[in-house]
Amino acid sequence: MNDRLRDFRMKQGMSIQEMSEYIGVSKSAYEKVEYAQRTPSYNFVKKFKSKYPQSNTDLLFLPMSTLKMCDLYNYKIWRQK
Repeated sequence: MNDRLRDFRMKQGMSIQEMSEYIGVSKSAYEKVEYAQRTPSYNFVKKFKSKYPQSNTDLLFLPMSTLKMCDLYNYKIWRQK
């Protein structure tokens, strides 16, 4: 499961159905990304970013191992201070 994406959706106060409709993807496609059954397509991320331009899609969609390797996880923590 992509806990970061799920947490983001829940902070928006949306169900999976509502979020998928809002960003313009099918419920099935959204569920598969949130449940980590598939990686998001370029179009998925593009639609997400168009609705949430201030969101950091790297932090939402990249695997934690990649974030740690690139030190993006610590960068996020540093930016919040």
